[in-house]
Order: sequence, then structure tokens, then C-alpha cells
Amino acid sequence: MIGVVIISAFFAAAAAVTALLMGSGWWMALIVYSCGGAFVLVALALVVARREENDCPSQDAKSVSVTPTNIAIANAETSVKSHADSTG
Repeated sequence: MIGVVIISAFFAAAAAVTALLMGSGWWMALIVYSCGGAFVLVALALVVARREENDCPSQDAKSVSVTPTNIAIANAETSVKSHADSTG
């Protein structure tokens, strides 16, 4: 997440320098730096959040309900497999 802050600061500084080169005053460059940095920071944070949302397992995995019965069945299947492997 620190990369998002560094990238936003870089883009804000570039926008401020561009504003100065175009003949704007120092106050305008400061406003451009502040607003541009805030905008880029929020935009990149949304991109990162959206990317992490897409990295989640499929919807089928989310729709499985976790109940004590399902947990007991999964544990029983695991213990039967491990018992069969050890006696085999």
C-alpha cells in the first residue's frame, strides 16, 4: 500500500511542476499538488481494493454454508482417509 502513496505523490508533484511551468503561481501549484495527490491516492486505493475483490475465490466457494454438520462431515472424511492411508 506504500506504493500507492509514493505513486500519488509522484503524480501530484508532476502536476504541480506542470502548473508552475505553465505560468501559474505558487498557491495554484500547491492546490494542484494537494488535490491531484488526493485524487490519485483515492483512485489507486479503489483500484487496489477492486483487484483484491477479484482475487477472491469463485462464487461457488462463497455459497457453501458453514454449519456444524458440514464441519463434522469434512472432519470425518479426513480422518477416514488418514486412517486408510496409515493401515494400507
